[in-house]
Amino acid sequence: MDSQNIKKAELHCHLDGILNLQYFHVISKNKFPISQEDLGKYRSCFPPKDLNSWLELLKSKERIITKYEDILFEALDLYFSDLARQNVIYSEIMLSNILYRDEDFQNTVQTFEKYYSLKLKYRPMKINFTVGIARTKKRDVFEKKLVRAEKLFKLNLIKGIAIAGDEYGSDIKDYTEFFKKMNEFHMGIEIHAGESGGPERIWDALQYGYCKRIGHGLAVFDDKKLIDYILKNEIHLEFCPSSNRILTKYKELKNHPINLARKYGMNFSINTDDPGDFNTNITKEYELVRQYCGFEKKDFENILYNSLTAGFSD
Repeated sequence: MDSQNIKKAELHCHLDGILNLQYFHVISKNKFPISQEDLGKYRSCFPPKDLNSWLELLKSKERIITKYEDILFEALDLYFSDLARQNVIYSEIMLSNILYRDEDFQNTVQTFEKYYSLKLKYRPMKINFTVGIARTKKRDVFEKKLVRAEKLFKLNLIKGIAIAGDEYGSDIKDYTEFFKKMNEFHMGIEIHAGESGGPERIWDALQYGYCKRIGHGLAVFDDKKLIDYILKNEIHLEFCPSSNRILTKYKELKNHPINLARKYGMNFSINTDDPGDFNTNITKEYELVRQYCGFEKKDFENILYNSLTAGFSD
């Protein structure tokens, strides 16, 4: 089976996670120069071997993103070209918190309109955006971002939100009224849970976040009742094999929960998470599960169907 040419869809990819050395060099050559000092600091942290070294990589990358205002936009243009070559027919990108920094909401709207125009360039591949919002104990900050996301959704610039970051940074229960309201607007809601946290973090997301998609969800399989709930309610799980190998205890794919999800007939997708950080792409992720988990053509057909069904599309 040719992993390159089979049709694919991806639901779980962070905008700032697409940056890689190849993109830096292309952008520096064709768009605007990136200093060798900045590239050197990034290079010294790459590739990450575990959670701590990944966090150091994020710091070096954050300096570049902050310094070069348009680098995420230029990188996304390159990324969509790569997706097209990999026969990706549907892509969702979590636009970064960084795009939320301007206090003037109209400036934020203009930024999101710029990104919206980029996705139109790559038709017939269908592309949608969500906004990644990091958990925080600062209620005023979290609420402000949720309110902004709702406004962007009403302007049809995004299709939903993705709650990410430290799973213990805040409880979804504390903001359930916001998620209830978004659900009533038919706004897509995805919550990262069960990656570093246990089943209780997934229960918190499902019971109070009105979500039908869980990012990672590795801890699902530590709770029989949770497995039953996921199956009964057709909750979609977004697995990210390379990311999970580096950041979690699942160092070998033969032990990855994706094998149990396949066994139980669950609704799930295969994703890259932060492809630049983990030196991967969606084709490599498909090839990994084919090689180490024994996935076959029928499995990938089911994954494509489930991904397209779970997507926050029109």
